[in-house]
Amino acid sequence: MPVNSPYPDNIANASTLPDVQAHTDMVKASDMNNVRAFIRDITSAVGPNPQGSCADLVTRLSGILSADGKLLAMPNTLTVGPSGCQFTSIQDAIDSISDASETNPYNILIFPGTYNEQITAKAYVKLTGFIPHIVNAYDQSDLRPLITATSNPLVDCSNTETFQAENLKFEPDPGPLFDSSSGCDAVLRRCHIAQQSPGTPCLANTTRISFFFSLCDFYGKFPDRNLFELSGNGDSSFRLEARYCYSHGYITIPSGYETSTIINAFACDFKIDVTSYGLSQWITAVRTFWNSFGGYPFSFNCGEEAKIRVPYSTLIGSSGIFNRIAGSADPMIQPLYSQFSHEPPAYSYADYPNLPYCIGSFDFPLDYRFL
Repeated sequence: MPVNSPYPDNIANASTLPDVQAHTDMVKASDMNNVRAFIRDITSAVGPNPQGSCADLVTRLSGILSADGKLLAMPNTLTVGPSGCQFTSIQDAIDSISDASETNPYNILIFPGTYNEQITAKAYVKLTGFIPHIVNAYDQSDLRPLITATSNPLVDCSNTETFQAENLKFEPDPGPLFDSSSGCDAVLRRCHIAQQSPGTPCLANTTRISFFFSLCDFYGKFPDRNLFELSGNGDSSFRLEARYCYSHGYITIPSGYETSTIINAFACDFKIDVTSYGLSQWITAVRTFWNSFGGYPFSFNCGEEAKIRVPYSTLIGSSGIFNRIAGSADPMIQPLYSQFSHEPPAYSYADYPNLPYCIGSFDFPLDYRFL
């Protein structure tokens, strides 16, 4: 502060800061008297010398600054980065945690950079990429930290029932991204997943992993475009839950596995061919655009049941929207103001008949039909 304008040593009151009777220039006496009244009210509330001493300032900052002046991490938050952080390796940060629990979860904040390492996930430990501002699946994905490795899997989830990640890029090379010997839910938000080598599945090759994706883009590498191909364990259902996601690739469950296929998509842009010889199939796509690489978006074994619900969605295939590749059960296809490239197959049926859908027009649904 200037020498002639020190902080007040006494509380301002009517005696130390009295009203004045007149002012010159452009200011009225009543205006300045109001200002003085405000100052008296404020200083009366905060007391003299409200800025405090240097010692008080150090005490107030000690909770957020380290001895060398760096910001302290939030409780149960570890930082990883190429420099200036607690760790330079994501796995080292995970291994340092020994007390994570449902009531004591941890978050690992990962700063932009490329991390060439395999990850062994730990229960109640979330991985979060730090980015300067929020991005979505289609905007500036290069800002997110990249995790890649030449060995597979990229992330081993055998030690946790839930793996959580946000604002990260995963590029398994060759893949897959996930593996688990016991079963795990992979919960990803605002993540980018890209397969680097063709011929291997991008996401997983075991149904012990269930996928819960939001605002993500994930795709297989040309020419295979393999998102998921069951070649390992198949003793449970394949499950994919997607919200506001973009993806293209193949999901394949060959014969010989007694499993089910469950896919729920909301407001997604998919170019995915699903081929499943599993026992049961349940597909729900709401406000989703679903295209096909080959002849059909869905090719299913109808040994037990196959149900496809597609309200307010578009299905496109060069040969049709559905193909029964095995079994004799009739699939249930339920549209609601949906758009199809072809009529549903004659052997399909609807739980709720007379629901409108349109054939062959993907800009203006003029040709409505009824099941």
